[in-house]
This record gives sequence, structure tokens and C-alpha cells, in this order.
Amino acid sequence: MMLLLGRLITLLLLLLRPLVKTSFSLLRLLEFLIPKSMRRFVLGIIQRGMLTVLPLLIKQFLPVVVPHSVAVLIIRLLLSPLVSLLRY
Repeated sequence: MMLLLGRLITLLLLLLRPLVKTSFSLLRLLEFLIPKSMRRFVLGIIQRGMLTVLPLLIKQFLPVVVPHSVAVLIIRLLLSPLVSLLRY
């Protein structure tokens, strides 16, 4: 009798609809996570490319009299938009 009662209770619990819709379905997660991870991957490649190219460009186009701190400041100003995009 207890076994039958236990099975009926679990059956009722399985058949009941939840009162609130959950938004954590797998498809909804994939909708948001795939573009976000692709954006991070692509921007990461761009950022690594910029980190390798920018010092070479600065050495070629900036005169030698510019202090190193100014060159570092220019690199940071150019890369800050990319870094801020990677955070989201």
C-alpha cells in the first residue's frame, strides 16, 4: 500500500506543470552563449594580432625621441576598446 501511494505521489509530481516558466532551457542557453563565445574568440584573435603588430608600427612610424611611456600609452588607448568588448 505504501509503495502504491509513493508511486502515485511521484506520478502526480511529474505530471504537475510548474507555475513559472523557466528560461534556462538548453536552446535558450545556446542562443546566447554561442554568439558570446564566438565574439570573445574573434576579438581575442584580433587583440593578439594587435599586440604583435602595434609595437612594430609604433617603432616604424614614431620617431625615436618619443619616450617609451608615451608609446605604451598609445598602445593602451588603441587596445582599450577591444578589451572592453571582451568583457561582455
